[in-house]
Amino acid sequence: MSSNFTIRTLTKSIDRYPMHDLFSPTALDHDLTYVDKTYYNAATLNNSKAVNEKQSNSVHAIVLNRTISLVTSISRLDLRNIGLFVLPTQVSLLTRLTLLDLSHNKLVKLPSSLDQLKHLNHLNISHNRLTQLPSSIYSLCKLTHLDMSFNPFTRVSANLARLVELNLLDLSNTDIIFIPAELLSLTMTTIRFENCLKLTEELDQNLHHNPPSLLETCARQIIQPILFDLIQSKKKKKSKQQQQHARFQQLPKHMIHYLSRPKACSTCGGPYFKSFVSRYRIIQRQDESWIPIEYKLCSAHWNNEKDRILTLFSEAPERFLPTTTEPCHLKLVPSSLQ
Repeated sequence: MSSNFTIRTLTKSIDRYPMHDLFSPTALDHDLTYVDKTYYNAATLNNSKAVNEKQSNSVHAIVLNRTISLVTSISRLDLRNIGLFVLPTQVSLLTRLTLLDLSHNKLVKLPSSLDQLKHLNHLNISHNRLTQLPSSIYSLCKLTHLDMSFNPFTRVSANLARLVELNLLDLSNTDIIFIPAELLSLTMTTIRFENCLKLTEELDQNLHHNPPSLLETCARQIIQPILFDLIQSKKKKKSKQQQQHARFQQLPKHMIHYLSRPKACSTCGGPYFKSFVSRYRIIQRQDESWIPIEYKLCSAHWNNEKDRILTLFSEAPERFLPTTTEPCHLKLVPSSLQ
């Protein structure tokens, strides 16, 4: 049996074999009632009904189990151009999916449960109304093809750089203004920018920034050693991690919520939360087009291209974190806050 499944296939099957034409429910009910009254007494009827109920429940269980096993074995799901406004969260039950096509619909949001599709390598969400992606998508480490074209995206997350297996990232015909510097690390990925008209607009490089607040400064000092330990988790004993986690659960909930959402500096990898410094540079692609790149820094590491190159050869700052291709799973938020 083929593992491909589309809504159109199901519709054609129902039209071809209409179940309601096999019998007349009204006539059948009348005939069965006549037979019961004529040939069976009440005791026999009660016993037969009990047996029939057991048999019916058994048949229903068998059918349900086979249906679930059939559905969960699907590897390719084609839902393109069917007028979807919302993607049902039950799609996440199809854990064997390798291809999911949601193109040419009216989706404005994707469910966070997509991270259950661990085997997904082809995701097409083009021609929708999406403005952002759920963070769960960035954990789909087997993705090789991600088509985000023809959506009103104005920004794309630096977390896309975590999808290191990507062969194609299609951002064409979107409203993006800058490309995150982290995407430059995807050296084996073809990134399409065709008809991204706002990419060609003049850059307004504002080098001014406000110093981080006291809360931001303290939060960075607290979270930096924790992130360092997470990256080096293979060398750290699990018991110490549990002790550290228990200690943080004693903090006020709003502090835990704040500390659980660090972002990484584009230059040193150090953590920041709400306060960052924006820097830009223009790079030329192989097709001789020019693309603006945006850096989000935890501090003013550099102001121009000369400073940036000098920073590459300077001593690493205290907030420096070792590079890693694996995401850091920071779980400080209690379940009641998630």
